[in-house]
Order: sequence, then C-alpha cells, then structure tokens
Amino acid sequence: MIVIGERINSSLSGVAEAIAGRDEAFIQALALRQAQAGAHFLEVNAASAPGEEPDNLEWLARIVQEVVDLPLCLDSASTPAVEAALSSHLGRAIVNSITGEPIRAEGILPLVKKHGCQVVGLAVGPEGMPCSTRERMENARLLTETVRGYGIPLEDLYLDPGVLPVSVAAEAGVAVLQTLRDIKSTLGVKTVLGVSNISFGLPRRRLLNHTFLAAALALGLDAAILDPLDRELMATTTAARALLGEDEYCAAYLAAFRQGLLDAPAHGADSGPTQPTPGKRPADATGERAIVLIQEGYTMAEIARLWQVSRQRVFQLVNKARKSNQ
Repeated sequence: MIVIGERINSSLSGVAEAIAGRDEAFIQALALRQAQAGAHFLEVNAASAPGEEPDNLEWLARIVQEVVDLPLCLDSASTPAVEAALSSHLGRAIVNSITGEPIRAEGILPLVKKHGCQVVGLAVGPEGMPCSTRERMENARLLTETVRGYGIPLEDLYLDPGVLPVSVAAEAGVAVLQTLRDIKSTLGVKTVLGVSNISFGLPRRRLLNHTFLAAALALGLDAAILDPLDRELMATTTAARALLGEDEYCAAYLAAFRQGLLDAPAHGADSGPTQPTPGKRPADATGERAIVLIQEGYTMAEIARLWQVSRQRVFQLVNKARKSNQ
C-alpha cells in the first residue's frame, strides 16, 4: 500500500502560520519526519489562504523536495495553484483531486496529462458528497470515463470513495468499504482514501482510524492519506500486508519487528500521551503540547480531561503559545 503523509496541511495548527511566515525549518522538519517514518508520498496543502495559494503551494513543493527525495501529492482544487506547484516539482506527482464537476476536471486534467502525473478522482458529484454506495459508484464511473476521455491511462487514476465521519453519518464507514469493494471488482481502478476523516469529532480517534484502515486494506485499498508518525497505524499496515498474502514469508513484518517498528511507542512519542496520574497535571501540559495534541485529533475537552484541568485553561495555554510564536 502507498502511504501518503498528511501532516503538511494548512488546516493543521502551526502549518498555516509556517507557510505565511515562510518558516522553512518547520515545514522541512515535518517532511523529514514523515519520510523517515516510511511515507512514499508527502501531501502538501496551502488552501487556507486562497488568494495566495499558487505562490504558497509552489513554495511548499520546492522547499519540501529540497530535503526529501519523495514525490508529492498536491492537494488543491485550484488550477493555478497546481500549475505553479508542478512547475517546480521533481518526479511524478499525484494531483488531489478532481470531482464530478466538469469545471474542475477541465482545469486539472490537461495539467495531469501534460506533466504525466497521477490523479485522485473524488467520487463527489455536482450535488455534493454522496450518502450511498450506489451514488458513489455512479460518480466513480463518471470519473473513470472523464479521465479516459482526456487520454490519461486509468493506471494513473486513484478513486477516492469520499469519507464522511461516522459521527455524522452512521453508515458512512460501511458505504465507503462497500464502494471500495465495488470499485475493485467492477472498475479495476486503484483506490485511495483519507483515513482520519472517518473519526472526526470522536474520542480515541486513532482506535477508529486503525480499525478502518485494516478493514479497507482487506478490501484491496491501494493507497491511504494518513499520519505516518502514528507508529501503531504504520504497524497496522505492515501486519495487514502479512495477513493478506502481500509479504512473502513475512519478510517485511520480521524486518519491522527487528527494527522495533511494531512496538508501542513510549510515553511522549508520536502516538500521544498516556493517562496522567489522577489529580496531577503532567509536566508537559503546555500550550505547545496542546497544539500538537489538537493536530493529532484530540479535542480541547479531551485534553482537559487528560490533564485534569478546565477547557478554559487549555484554551488559555493554546492562545498563549500561538501568540508567543507570532
């Protein structure tokens, strides 16, 4: 399975500020950590400032590839932004994404063909995100025909079923998994999805993410946009390959074991904090640590419970840290 690292995204705390301030060290450190953790592609997103997106996405693409020898996944619906980023990109990028809206495909697909890129087709029609498997498959078929019509090989297309959080749509997980199965069995096209979308708004997000990824891999998922710094999630992909017959003699699994990559990380590592002693505030209960936890999917209420403090106190710590970094 192809791992696409998701951490360089302007919607995440600290990244938008780093882009605006042209903080190369911050962005390049994120890139290096994800590459070292085993990512095959790094996604870059600069959509938080639409008027500056072309310049910002080109800057991200250039400075990330100064320190890692990996291709990028350009996450943008803006044709000018994608064109700017491709002008400095090294290697074969993935463009994320086109949808069933003709105007989006008309802007992006000529660039995909010109630069020999791969492209993500998000199974969303003009009416918005579909609810059912049937609607997703209709959109998937439309996207397949659209890409073929531009003379782009279907081998260069990844179909994304479109993941809604199970917190807002109880059948969202089932619908996505059924769509993955049907895409593989009827269209024969590669698939991709954003793993963490499934758990948005819920506690213990990583538990949901790990379980969802394992189920998707069993149905033939080809690529996933995920957090490669989540060691347990990466270990799940290694174990799944062994169980699905994709790792001959379990060679990759045994290699990962010998390297300690299958072990649960110690307290303070990227998988998040352990529970503190009741009634005691942890020594690392700082605004900077709270920002990291928010990036990893924790809510302020969850952080407050972990640290045995009020939500207002967490809010104050985060605001203080952000102001000190400006």
